[in-house]
Amino acid sequence: MSAFVVSREHVAALVKYLAEVETREITQTDALKADVLLAANVLSVAHRYPHDIPEMEEPFTAAEIRKARTLPALHAISLAQSLQYQSCERDDYENSVAERWTRTLIDRAASRLPGWDAAPWTI
Repeated sequence: MSAFVVSREHVAALVKYLAEVETREITQTDALKADVLLAANVLSVAHRYPHDIPEMEEPFTAAEIRKARTLPALHAISLAQSLQYQSCERDDYENSVAERWTRTLIDRAASRLPGWDAAPWTI
């Protein structure tokens, strides 16, 4: 497997999506959430490639999150799954804050997909 650090735009767009789904203003707390998500990704890559450790970037700002692109639900799910895959190399990722936030985002985005409300819950 090849692991890589996703872009800042990737993380910012996901955090912005979650704030939009929750219909709330983007705050510095969202910037901190983006920092945690990116840090989990960087730590995963560093774990996978210990001789080529990526550098941490500057912390996110709320303004940076606000400027991120707006995602449709399907894109949010795909980007979140990509982030999960790139962040899962460490044993402590499962059930981490970063993993829970990403899982929450996927769950909330899935419920916004066309036809979700009409889909059966049982057969």
